Amino acid sequence: MNNAPESENYAVISKQFEEACADFQVPATRAAAEQILSEFRQIGNVLPICQYILEHTESPMVQFQVSLAIIDVTVREYTLYESTYLSQLKHYLLDYCLQRPKYVLVLI
Repeated sequence: MNNAPESENYAVISKQFEEACADFQVPATRAAAEQILSEFRQIGNVLPICQYILEHTESPMVQFQVSLAIIDVTVREYTLYESTYLSQLKHYLLDYCLQRPKYVLVLI
């Protein structure tokens, strides 16, 4: 039960992220959406939120943007994370791609 508030918070952030991704595709709202997506990357301990978003979205645009956020954050904050956590994240991302072959096949 202790994870319920955290999960609810992740859901709210996820919804805002998805809305920003949708707005990103509209020229009139692109600048505001870019700002939101940029600010998302500045959230402390954002990698678990990124994983939550990946697990709960089917939108290719959202998956793409959250993947960019993961790359940006891990490169920028590499020294802040334990090597075991980064290894687990790498395995998670590989498993994610393998479990969703329709997205991987597009790249092949």
